[in-house]
Amino acid sequence: MNCWHCNEELIWGGDHDLDDYEDMEYDIVTNLSCPRCESYVEVYHKIEK
Repeated sequence: MNCWHCNEELIWGGDHDLDDYEDMEYDIVTNLSCPRCESYVEVYHKIEK
């Protein structure tokens, strides 16, 4: 995935389970960062019912 601002390839920082939070629509959050412009992106995975 590329940065929306500068088009540099984003670096994967890790995935985190959101199971500890009740009534959430999402179960996993992935964080990504840009080595060029230092943007930070979080991607949330929606729970499939």
